Amino acid sequence: DDNHMFFWAFESRNDPRNDPIILWLQGGPGGSSIMAGGLMELGACKFDQDLPLPLAGTFNSTIHNPYAWNANATVIFVDQPLDVGYSYGKRRVKRLNDAMDDLYAFLVRLFAARPEWGSRDFYIAGESYGGSWVPALGATIHRMQTTICLRGIMIGNGLVDQRTQRRGNWETACTSSGSGRAEPIFNETQCNHLAASVPRCEALMQACEDSGRDVNVCNLSEDWCFANGFDLLEQTPWNGYDLRINCTATPELCNRPSAAMLAWVESDEVRDHLGVDVARGPAQLVSQQVYKDFVANAEMGYPSHQWVTELLEAGVRVLVYAGNRDWMCTAPGLRLFVDNLVWTGNGPFRSAEYRQLYRETLGLPAAGGEAAVGYHKRHSLLSFVEIEAAGHMVPMAQPEVAQAMFKGWLTGSL
Repeated sequence: DDNHMFFWAFESRNDPRNDPIILWLQGGPGGSSIMAGGLMELGACKFDQDLPLPLAGTFNSTIHNPYAWNANATVIFVDQPLDVGYSYGKRRVKRLNDAMDDLYAFLVRLFAARPEWGSRDFYIAGESYGGSWVPALGATIHRMQTTICLRGIMIGNGLVDQRTQRRGNWETACTSSGSGRAEPIFNETQCNHLAASVPRCEALMQACEDSGRDVNVCNLSEDWCFANGFDLLEQTPWNGYDLRINCTATPELCNRPSAAMLAWVESDEVRDHLGVDVARGPAQLVSQQVYKDFVANAEMGYPSHQWVTELLEAGVRVLVYAGNRDWMCTAPGLRLFVDNLVWTGNGPFRSAEYRQLYRETLGLPAAGGEAAVGYHKRHSLLSFVEIEAAGHMVPMAQPEVAQAMFKGWLTGSL
């Protein structure tokens, strides 16, 4: 059908014949899994942002990543939907369900080409809008067939349930514990405005859900909630993707890769080495067209919590983790999400205590006298981890801790 989905797989450095397989899905929607997740976060090699010119942007611009997640698993990064990163096709993908149809078809073909993978444990992980990609794909696999051995999903700082998660914005911006500094991020006037907007925003998001995803209702709800919530951060110098960073540019620009990295992924030598189809035009870290199409079709405001519930009830493990210095998908908001998620284990999970997470628990040596790295709690199939001193992209901000968390969850200790 002339659709071309590009992936980059890294075999496990430990036991590639038996270790599990992880599929990583970047958010956005429209973010490149290979460029962001692979080259900036958890891939086997990372782009060396510190390489001096003129070497930066040349073929040898990547370095070994000691904290790559393929230390104990085979990791697959796929650029999706179509027209994201190195993937392309003749049609535009504008809805989540259409993207999942393509992604599921991709996996079926991939596993048919690698039949030995069929017996391996399979996990899906992602961040940001991955809070929709990941459970949606998991539910698709669960419903369609059993040849892929889906064992669990991981959602990092994910957009899963905006109506619930937005309640966490006030704690993040208006308390010192949320801001991680002596003073809150917002002043008293801003905090009062944010607090007053929460009930209205929740009612609007509920109206979106009740409308059955009516585009006009959902987009009006989304616009109002952004203007009276998220957009308040633009009155401050702080980076919405990492509130530790004082950023004078707009938040979505602060974590963009350097021009050298973009030149690297576009170089003929790299594209030829990776087998990128010559018909593919310039690749982007984030496809603005895909993002705009999903927004226009009200895909951003509609929840995906129902698929998380479905997977838990089907015996699939779920890890939700969050960097606590993120504004886009806040840690307090995700705490509210997991505590209020409807499933048979809700009562015991909700009543369980959040406990400090120590480096020792993760099998890491103490560093500089700092032993605690966050908080966690778990009941049955559901785990939640909150990571200190990390923003929207935990593996980039705290690579050692993120890798240890990943290993711990795979082995069942978290």
